[in-house]
Amino acid sequence: NDEIETILPQLPRLDTWVKEWSISTEQFDNKKTYNELHSKRSHDFLLKYLATYTSSDDLSAAKSAASRAIIEAIQLPEILSFEDLLELDAIQTLKNDEVFELLKVFLNGNLKEYKSYVDTNPGVVEKLGKQIEYNTRKIRLLTLASLASEHVAREITYQTIAKALEIEEDEVEMWTIDGKTQYSKFFGQWQQLSDKLDGWKQSLADILQVIANAKLIAQHSNVNANVASSSAVVVIDGAIGQEEES
Repeated sequence: NDEIETILPQLPRLDTWVKEWSISTEQFDNKKTYNELHSKRSHDFLLKYLATYTSSDDLSAAKSAASRAIIEAIQLPEILSFEDLLELDAIQTLKNDEVFELLKVFLNGNLKEYKSYVDTNPGVVEKLGKQIEYNTRKIRLLTLASLASEHVAREITYQTIAKALEIEEDEVEMWTIDGKTQYSKFFGQWQQLSDKLDGWKQSLADILQVIANAKLIAQHSNVNANVASSSAVVVIDGAIGQEEES
């Protein structure tokens, strides 16, 4: 992550800045800040370590680290792609474990599968700790991205998105904007999704206009038909006359 690499060299000056800017302990948590800055880098080194294991090695020794790598990948906000993790031989040793199933849920980006997993695997959920609420938000955004990729050539209705994310239709735009703002550099589908939503709005407006026009045409047709019937010319026994108004 470029931003983290830029910040890390400045960490030795952090304490000095806190004092100069008179930041209170309520405003600044040293432990939390340092932890967040180092978490991603630590995870990257963990993956490098796991990558040293091949299918010909005794992979049982890497199981604990592989499990930690999966949990970290799910918890770290910078990680939104899980394909590379899944390709590691050390990770594959966990394919019969519950935590591996959780990895596949995030890989597929499916909120329904995630909620089902949480209900049936409380032990793994405990490892997620207080991150469970954040993870639910993350899986919703991944679900939205998956939905966008599935509808590349088709429009997506608000109803479809609301159902997939289990939200109200009036929340759809908020989630779309959130996804574009936070994850656009990872998912090109966000722009596609936004365009499709705009297209859906326009299509709906066009349909409503067609319906309105059809109503007007139908009303004018009925009026004209009534006028014509009231003054219709009829032929009775060779005589020409005007039909009586009803």
